[in-house]
Amino acid sequence: MGSPHTYNHRFADAAGNILADPGASGTIKTDTRFSSHCQIVTAAAESRALADPAFVGQQLTLSMKTDGGDATVTADSAINSSGDTICTFAAIGELLKLESVEDGDDNLEWRVIVADGCTLS
Repeated sequence: MGSPHTYNHRFADAAGNILADPGASGTIKTDTRFSSHCQIVTAAAESRALADPAFVGQQLTLSMKTDGGDATVTADSAINSSGDTICTFAAIGELLKLESVEDGDDNLEWRVIVADGCTLS
């Protein structure tokens, strides 16, 4: 049965919603899953790129699982109305939850739903 504290992780993993961390200088690529979670693991200060979403309403959660150094994630497009494209994770547990929208030019972009602890710029 397991601990109730690990329910969400076990459910997401069982449903195939965990995206593998692409590692230093890799690109976090979304696919056709409605909701995905990428747990970032760093060994030093590292960067990741974030591809634009695949469809309207798609959700993506990024969190820092292991902190060997800051992780800087740079999105292909702005992730909020301020035009920010970068999110920096500096501590275990920091989280960024995104949902995709279509802009006025029919382009798909991520928008921040929750930014907990991480820094947007």
